Amino acid sequence: MGRKNKIEDDYVTGVRIGQGKYGSVSLCRSLVGGAEYACKTLKKGDETVYREVEIMQHLSGHPGVVTLLAVYEEADCSHLVMELCSGGRLVDQMFREGPCSEQRAANILKEVMLVIKYCHDMGVVHRDIKPENILLTASGEIKLADFGLAMRISKGQNLTGLAGSPAYVAPEVLLGRYSEKADIWSAGVLLHALLVGVLPFKGDSQEAVFEAIKNSKLEFQTGMWESISKPARDLVGRMLTRDISARITADEVLSKFMVDY
Repeated sequence: MGRKNKIEDDYVTGVRIGQGKYGSVSLCRSLVGGAEYACKTLKKGDETVYREVEIMQHLSGHPGVVTLLAVYEEADCSHLVMELCSGGRLVDQMFREGPCSEQRAANILKEVMLVIKYCHDMGVVHRDIKPENILLTASGEIKLADFGLAMRISKGQNLTGLAGSPAYVAPEVLLGRYSEKADIWSAGVLLHALLVGVLPFKGDSQEAVFEAIKNSKLEFQTGMWESISKPARDLVGRMLTRDISARITADEVLSKFMVDY
């Protein structure tokens, strides 16, 4: 994928459809054929731009990863032209619809875990699994997006450095030494929110949320969990265990679907 010079030679940029910490996302339309895409614009001078492009190219071809089509370099910014997921973000659907049925939660988690397994098999840790970074196509298929915090990792290697979103970050990330199992924890937080409509770890400050992640005991037997099946509760518990060696892998999550769903 060659880096071209001027995006306006190939696309007309339209309305902004997203804004993140590192840049913005706008609609863009191809001058040839008129098809619509998403254009992510990132400021130059940040090595994460190059890493994100390299990782997206490394992962290209999987149906659950947003496709990167072209990269344009300008003096002060980079433009990443990607497929448009017109179904919007999973987080917005969750806000609109509230807790979903177990079957719907299982279907979402299965698709997410298939992508996470692919990333891990390809030596990539996403480090920011959350519903804001899970996009939906027009037909409702799930695509994992935003690889700005993703890192390549070799087998048995540990990562350092705080990364991720406060409510979804794994306890071992807060302690400063972690591996791909951090993505499983984040996906467990997502499953918790899908099933019961609330996040498992809350607080009135970031410090309070981090304290809850490190110490608070989760209870899956009473209250809102009474209507949730035992296999679903067990799965959340195995994804959200602080014992990393006991935490289920992506392969094991997917094998549970063969048994329970």
